[in-house]
Amino acid sequence: MEKITVVVPVYNTEKYVIKCLESIKNQTYFNLEVLIINDGSTDNSEKIIKNYLKDINDPRFIYHYKPNSGVGKTRNLGIKLATSNYISFIDSDDWIEKTFYEKLIKKIKKQDSFIMNSSFYKVYNTKKEITKIKKRSISLLKSPSCCLKLFNLTTIRQNNIQFGNYKMGEDLNFTFKVMCHNKNFSIYTKPLYNYYMRDDSTTHTYDISMFSLLDSISDMESYTKENNITKFNDILEYINISHILIALMKRVQHLKDFKTKVYEQLIDYVTNKYPNWINNKHIKSQLTKEEKNYLLSLYNKDINKSLIYLEKFL
Repeated sequence: MEKITVVVPVYNTEKYVIKCLESIKNQTYFNLEVLIINDGSTDNSEKIIKNYLKDINDPRFIYHYKPNSGVGKTRNLGIKLATSNYISFIDSDDWIEKTFYEKLIKKIKKQDSFIMNSSFYKVYNTKKEITKIKKRSISLLKSPSCCLKLFNLTTIRQNNIQFGNYKMGEDLNFTFKVMCHNKNFSIYTKPLYNYYMRDDSTTHTYDISMFSLLDSISDMESYTKENNITKFNDILEYINISHILIALMKRVQHLKDFKTKVYEQLIDYVTNKYPNWINNKHIKSQLTKEEKNYLLSLYNKDINKSLIYLEKFL
């Protein structure tokens, strides 16, 4: 039975971390190494975790403390400490269904690669929604969260792949680089991961830090050039479309000092790199009719019309 390392970065999640750890402890797949890495929490997370570990007395669970440096460096420490063949990352305010690892390891061994659990639950205070993603390779990057995936650790270490320091686009960057070195991947379509949609999470951050996505994508483009990887050029183009022209544009509108000039600069940013982006083959297969109309209005520089479309997505 293959060992799986589960890396759980913790930062000020005293209200949620026990539910997360319980969901890992109750997995039907037993051969786990659980690295709980406290990233300098200032609340009672450390005390709560230590009491929990004392109560369960489970040698699979290992606690580490480090000064605060962000989730990326915390995950990188997990990669360094891992003693298994496969690695997974779970956010400490989320939780997983009990067959999460049993299902994923079964498929990943068939493909000798990494696997994405393409569907997941979004959990709000009053409701729970299933998010489904199409069963295509681009799905790995349309929903890039590393928490949905089980990675081949050898691939990561052999290619010295690490998480960067990006407030937005960190998981996208990491997943893309691993994908560059994997010929095979597989997708498990049933939802087994639960995202807790906290209002104060980075997912709902609307400030200047979200523009770090541009640095993340630029780094990905440099990575393919430096490693002479050309097979993902159309995917890189689509990443610019879906993550900048759609996802980032949505966030920009939430800024208190929203300016159309910033909006136009983002359009120019993508167009200067990919002049014919409107013809990208993934637009047809991945996007809704409204999203396609929105992009067409962007490409035609009809800003007012595109803003009307964008408001429908918010």
